[in-house]
Parts: sequence; structure tokens; C-alpha cells
Amino acid sequence: MAEQEESRYFNDVEHVGEMARLTRQARVVGSITGLFPQSFDLSAIRDVLDVASGPGVWAQEIAQAYPHMQVTGIDISHTMTDFATSVSTGQSNIRFQIMDATKPLDFPDQSFDLVNARFIFGFTPTKVWPLALQEWKRILRPGGALILTEGEMPMTNKTAVEQMSSLFIKAMQATGQSFSPTGRNNGITSILSYLLANAGFESLQTRGHVFDFTTASEEVRKVYFLDNYRTGFHLMLPFLVRTGVTTEEEVDELYNQMVSEMEDADFCATGFILTAWGYKPQV
Repeated sequence: MAEQEESRYFNDVEHVGEMARLTRQARVVGSITGLFPQSFDLSAIRDVLDVASGPGVWAQEIAQAYPHMQVTGIDISHTMTDFATSVSTGQSNIRFQIMDATKPLDFPDQSFDLVNARFIFGFTPTKVWPLALQEWKRILRPGGALILTEGEMPMTNKTAVEQMSSLFIKAMQATGQSFSPTGRNNGITSILSYLLANAGFESLQTRGHVFDFTTASEEVRKVYFLDNYRTGFHLMLPFLVRTGVTTEEEVDELYNQMVSEMEDADFCATGFILTAWGYKPQV
């Protein structure tokens, strides 16, 4: 394949800290959403593509749970792909390849029964989404399914936490990667079904998952809320400064205040994840 372009992801895709964060996040998200939506028909699924597979958690879990499936993961990061390959040694039904998910893919037409993409909002410009969906449709067999899972920034009761989230959304707007017209949220969950319908997918369905910091399991509280903010935003600071939405001095002070606020006994937060899926027409 041609040389990959630099990633548009908000964190360094080759940073081991980001790989560790994504590994933890993938596992806890799986505990919230499940590997597949409830009642999803797996009877015709044999060849599976995981788009932007990162450290390969979802792909590995699918390969282990469904040994009759052949699972392929693609990612632009050499560090992530090398790690995913190393921990999959001995599994004959899984492979990982370096590939840019926002570009034409190096697969023949009708190669897969299922394409899965989770949390690709972070590197996909709004103008690229329709093109990407058409490309994933191309490599799906007739009747094949595309599953998209995305989330919004959690709502919280703390000023600095909300301000950090706002800076992230503004930075995503500045890079052309936010669907929100006002900057109040990511804007991605509200448009998932529309994107699928506009790409020609049929029999659309959605499944939402709302989880609360106070009532969530310790793992969800620690990983999805606390770890994602502390680690994710720390790695994200250069991106926020580079996009011009803040300065290094301002964001360092805000970050420290955010970390302090999350340690408050009355810290509250609510998260939302939406899974949307549809099928390529049979003809």
C-alpha cells in the first residue's frame, strides 16, 4: 500500500500510554455494550473486519469467543498493530494489518460479512464519513452488516471538567471533525443513523447505553470516567494547544483543577454510548 498519512487522531497513536488507555477503555466499553448488540444475528457472520482496531481488544475477544470467524483488524499505528499481533500469537483466526481507515482499503469487493467501527470520531473528518461508509459498504458482501459505536463527552457537575470537555469539542471543530453546530457536544451520536441511511444501508437499528458515575461499577468509574479524563486529557494537551483553542499555561492550570475536582466526594457524571447498525442490500 501507499505510505500512510499522519494520523489526525487527537493523541499520539504511537504513544504506549495511549495504547494502555485504549486497552482499558475497550475492555470496559465491552462490559457496557457487549461484543455485539443484543439480538444481533450472527448466523451468517464468518469474515469480520475491525476498523481502527488499536491494541486489538475487541478483535481478540471476537476471535476467542467465535473460533469459526476469521477476524481482521486494521489500524494506522505500527505500535498498536505490533502489540495486537504479539498478543494474538497462536490464534489462527485473527490477523492485524497497517491501514488508514479513512482511505480506500486494500481489500477486494465483498470480502467481509461484518465491518465494525468503534470510536472513530476522534480521527475522522466530517467530510470523510460518507466516503468511508461507501468504502466499507464496498467490501461487505450483500446482506453484510456495518456496526458503528460512538459516544458523547460525559456530562458532569464540575466546572473545570466541563471546560476541558468544551476545549476538546472546540478543537475537534477546528480540525473539521465535529458534527456539532454549536460546540455543545460531539454531535456524532445524533447523526449515526442518518449516515448509515444516506450510505444506502437498510434495516437500521440503534441501541443506547447510559451509565452513571455514582451507580456504575468500580471498573467503569475508574476507567471510563477517571482514567479517560486524567490520562486522555494529559496526552491531549499538545493537541489542544496546537489547534489554538487554549494556551499551554491556561490548559495546564485547568487540567490540574480538573484532576482535583474529580477527587471531590460529590463528583458526578453521566456517560452515553450509542451503537447503530444496518445492512448492505442483497441486490
